Amino acid sequence: MGNEKGFKEERWTLQRAARAALDVQNACNLSGVLRTFVKAQEAVFDSCNSTEERNVHPITRVFMSKLASLARMECHSYSEVDDHKMWDEVERLANVPDP
Repeated sequence: MGNEKGFKEERWTLQRAARAALDVQNACNLSGVLRTFVKAQEAVFDSCNSTEERNVHPITRVFMSKLASLARMECHSYSEVDDHKMWDEVERLANVPDP
């Protein structure tokens, strides 16, 4: 993948994607969060074996939670226990170096 200047961009690691998911939680620019989400999804894609895994990956869910919030579309289709597990897993991934 290249950018407008023709430089090849590095794929993100899962750790970097997790850190980005945490970093965007104070963002107010939906398009900026969405661009970051796309980059993070490459790392999630590389770490998962199926579409279902990617769709429910904690990093995906943390980004989707923020995007829904910015669009004023609060969605709660999972339990509070699941919510805590999701955040805990993203925190863990953000602090564990990739192999």
